[in-house]
Amino acid sequence: MNSIVIIGSNLVGLLTADILAKNNSVIIIEPDLELGFPANYPGRAKNEKTVNEILSNEDKQNLFLMEIDGFTNFRSEWFSKLLTHKLAKNNVNIMNRCRVSSITEIDDQLEISIQGSEINNNQILCDNAIDFSDLSFSIIGNSQHTYDLESPKIIKPKLKTREYFVGICLLSDSYDLQNYEVKLPRNDDLVEVWFISGQQELPRHGWIESKVVYAYYESKLMLLEDYYSKANELVAKMVKK
Repeated sequence: MNSIVIIGSNLVGLLTADILAKNNSVIIIEPDLELGFPANYPGRAKNEKTVNEILSNEDKQNLFLMEIDGFTNFRSEWFSKLLTHKLAKNNVNIMNRCRVSSITEIDDQLEISIQGSEINNNQILCDNAIDFSDLSFSIIGNSQHTYDLESPKIIKPKLKTREYFVGICLLSDSYDLQNYEVKLPRNDDLVEVWFISGQQELPRHGWIESKVVYAYYESKLMLLEDYYSKANELVAKMVKK
């Protein structure tokens, strides 16, 4: 069993933690209060089976699953929340509101120093670290992870990302929108619409909520199965299960 620290909590990071937790000791270090928030991925899967397999025994009522146009839509923020609950139940140590302040290599292990609230131990020894912080949602304020060490024990996954404008509007307003990359109707008469940043349109009654995120893409926005495939690929190629 290896001890592995995951830095940052984007969706690939959370899914990687889920896979690794079956045979390893896993710690997640995240500056924000909640893991995977705000969600920087679209809530869409090719198949509801994928959602059920990943979340297994979690109560999926608040996902508001909807089958439409051959896909399964779901609330991405709730997916992150439920996945976090599953990780905690599977003994993943979640250290939120903390950041990495330095990393050193000692006796074939990494010593990671952390700063943050309500932590009993400000140093962690581990076999490997996977740093997703460059792929996670931008942190506001002085909460960025900082360290200088370059080591083969520190894995920094490379994913293609693109900047998107994401807005929630009335479903009735969305029919006039044309330049979107993906439109995710919900069963509360609202819809989440993704635009390439700078190409967004304004719905008739404006946006109820909006955000700008960097999301994983390879010629198009990736679906849940693509994120899960990347997590499995990372585990298989870079980290011993």
